[in-house]
This record gives sequence, structure tokens and C-alpha cells, in this order.
Amino acid sequence: MQFSHKMSNVIVNLETSENFDGDIPSTAEVYLYSTVTSALVDLSTGDVAKDSYAGEGTIKCRKLNNTKFTAIVVPQSITSRRPLVEVVVDNVSYLMEGKISYRQGYRHTITVVLDKNPDQIKIDVGGKVEGWN
Repeated sequence: MQFSHKMSNVIVNLETSENFDGDIPSTAEVYLYSTVTSALVDLSTGDVAKDSYAGEGTIKCRKLNNTKFTAIVVPQSITSRRPLVEVVVDNVSYLMEGKISYRQGYRHTITVVLDKNPDQIKIDVGGKVEGWN
């Protein structure tokens, strides 16, 4: 049997700016927004497509360690600036907007640089796209 990845893998890395006090706490949580979480799978071809009738949802990322989170996402493009990632640290919410194209079979890396002021965060969306092996 031959297998291949039909979904998209997302890695969210959290970093701190020089203005951020201390380290990222172990209670940090990361959410992906504006994503369709339902897919249609053609079993004869293996093609996967987002369900065009499904609404957008929120995905809570799985924590790998205090600064790295991951999620499996249905391949899709988010082409207008919309809420994309939320990081919750010590009851402070960092909400970022962005555009991204989650590609089938690829790992996408999103780096979020946290600042002391939640309005001064930096996000690098799709800074790294590589084959998902």
C-alpha cells in the first residue's frame, strides 16, 4: 500500500521579544481561527477538499512543549485578513490576523513573537513550508 499525507500540518512557534517579561508559561494555549474543519474525501482518488457547505471553526493546537504547538488542518486558503491565530498567556489574549494557504501534504510554520504589550506582537505566517514526511 502507498500512503501520503492529504491534510496540512501546522506548527506554531512562540518566541518572546526583548520587552516580554520572563519566559512563556507552561499554561500557554494556541488556537487557529477561520478554518473549515470538515473535509470531503474521494476514496477512489484520495483527494481531500474542504467541505464548502461547512462553517468555519476553531482548532485548539496540541502542545508539544512550552513554545511549540501543532495542529492538523484541512487544506484550504484563507485569502482575506481575518483572525488567524490566538495565543493565550496568563489570561492575556494575543490575537493575530493573517492570510495563509494550508497546502495538502505540507508542514507550515507560524512564528509568533510575543511582546509585553499584546498590541505589539509580530507574526510570521508561512515562513517555512516543507514536505511533510
